[in-house]
Amino acid sequence: MSNKNVIICFPYAGGGKSSFDILKKHLSCGAKVLSLTYSGRESESDSAKSASCFNRMLEELKSQLSHIDAPITFFGHSMGAIVAYELTVILSNQLNIRKLVVSACKPPKLFVNSRVFSEHSDDGFRKIVDLGGIPQIIAGNPTRLKEAKSRLANDLRLLANYKRQNYPKIHCAIHALAATDDSLASENEMLSWKNYTLNEFKSTTFKGDHFYFRNKSKEVAHLISQLI
Repeated sequence: MSNKNVIICFPYAGGGKSSFDILKKHLSCGAKVLSLTYSGRESESDSAKSASCFNRMLEELKSQLSHIDAPITFFGHSMGAIVAYELTVILSNQLNIRKLVVSACKPPKLFVNSRVFSEHSDDGFRKIVDLGGIPQIIAGNPTRLKEAKSRLANDLRLLANYKRQNYPKIHCAIHALAATDDSLASENEMLSWKNYTLNEFKSTTFKGDHFYFRNKSKEVAHLISQLI
């Protein structure tokens, strides 16, 4: 890959490659933007519920990113912030990761201790719907809604099995994005991400709820562009 800056986007539980299209169209920084999806979504077997499932997903994402030799900014929203943090820990000596932008997610230790979501799909699905995580165009289509529920159920299983013995500080800068009315990650909780970096830490708060970036897409995209 060329030396053009790269922004890697990590979606929220149930999200996919198109989840950040609303941001992409406003990113005018000249960077290449890549959106990832999580593995382990096809299996409902007991093996998908094992503690190694989350780690297998990280290994697959790692292999997808291993060829990038350009400066990288990771952007993770909700579940994506946890995944982006873990890959930063894993890949810090292999890739040129300049910044980790974390959005609407408690930092790892708080996240694990709080267990925001149950792995039971019905409970998690209802919570995501209440938060606005299922766009109306999907909620009104039975086929797409069934697919969305399946993706979400698998992502919740991945999250349910996420844990670690310690939480290393990363060497790149962290910028935390919070929302004033986010019921899952308060402004104060987002500030705790400062304990996860040996580098610079900054934070920005937007008006809105857990999915604030949809209504603030231009502002969020501008901020990310400025960080490149």
